[in-house]
Amino acid sequence: MRLIGLTGGIAGGKSTAARILAGLGLPVLDTDEVVHQLLEPEGAAYRPVVEAFGPGILDEEGRIHRGRLGQVVFRDKEARRRLESIVHPLVAREVRRWIQERAREGHRWGVLEVPLLVEAGWDRWVDEVWVVDVAPEVQVQRLMKERGLSRDEALARIGAQISREERRARATRIIGNEGTVAELEERLREAWQELQR
Repeated sequence: MRLIGLTGGIAGGKSTAARILAGLGLPVLDTDEVVHQLLEPEGAAYRPVVEAFGPGILDEEGRIHRGRLGQVVFRDKEARRRLESIVHPLVAREVRRWIQERAREGHRWGVLEVPLLVEAGWDRWVDEVWVVDVAPEVQVQRLMKERGLSRDEALARIGAQISREERRARATRIIGNEGTVAELEERLREAWQELQR
């Protein structure tokens, strides 16, 4: 089975792009969703993450509060590396299992939606790297509007990822997403049709 690695900066529209590709009949694995499951109290990452970062990251019900964890790791590179060293191997195991299952089902192509595809070096696992791309100021405005972050918080999250230029340089295909969802859908449909030719 061949793979499209779908990535892009925070608030760039990866999830919307993934939904569109799923609508075109492609199986899609959202690795953020895999991380959510791993961080649940019964998940494989829960205990090691709580041991690494302490009870301050937990909510009143004893679940990992992603906002609190985010405040720690988006401002401290060493903390982020520590979190990634726990979570990435567990996500990689789930990704391999998912690929095997989709291949057994007879799918010729699949999509891995991975926010840190390039940063984690997972771009070498895929046949195509599709970058959903927007200008940094668009990211800032979306993060402030949709997630209620301050400008400084938004900039810190954008700054925690590799630069737009670096991401674009690693892309097989750049999918612009500063317009409407319909325009994004048209670009993705064209890209998918081109890939199948």
